[in-house]
Amino acid sequence: MRFSSSDRKGGEVGSLSQLKANGYLKPNAMVVGTSGWTNAAYKRPEFSGSHLCLFGPENGSRMTSRFLDRYERAASADAAYGFDVIALAAGLVRSQGEGAINQESIRAPNGFVGAAATFRFTKDGSVERTCAIYQVTAGSVKLLDPAPRSF
Repeated sequence: MRFSSSDRKGGEVGSLSQLKANGYLKPNAMVVGTSGWTNAAYKRPEFSGSHLCLFGPENGSRMTSRFLDRYERAASADAAYGFDVIALAAGLVRSQGEGAINQESIRAPNGFVGAAATFRFTKDGSVERTCAIYQVTAGSVKLLDPAPRSF
């Protein structure tokens, strides 16, 4: 079962609660959530044990620490994505010259390490990102498996 992150008001989380409450999900069903879940969802007892695939600014990256120093708040995923695009372009030009920004180099199968996770572009232009796996435990999230640094 897939729950998207498009409804930021918690519609998927509410739907999942109803499915669990009405017995449509087995008690031992593995529930996998996304970054669209709010922090309030972590506190709901019916989500205890759920797993989350989260990607976003990696703790301790140079970008995230500089952002925090300058703006006195954590960097959003959008800020990290913007940083990654600029860093990718600058890195390609610095290492290979102006002609390096082309489909072949941007679609490198090994991808790129960014502030918002390791990422790569597919042939259709979409983006694949690695994610860290967390588990909802006691009202918060606990890291189970950090995001891989390569594909």
